[in-house]
Amino acid sequence: MLDRIITWLIKRLILLWDRHNDKIAFSFGRDERTDYSVVVERFYDDYYTVGTAMYPYNKREER
Repeated sequence: MLDRIITWLIKRLILLWDRHNDKIAFSFGRDERTDYSVVVERFYDDYYTVGTAMYPYNKREER
């Protein structure tokens, strides 16, 4: 039950943090062997982004 509450809280805080759609990625470390990252995926009409990487959609040629 506690895990579900924490997961819900993390989702809500990330949505509040990214309310202006200008965040790309966020990461922090707990120690030298553990790092946590949030990488944002955004979808547009002609392409999508994962962090700073931009990928075009594969469109079929119409005959």
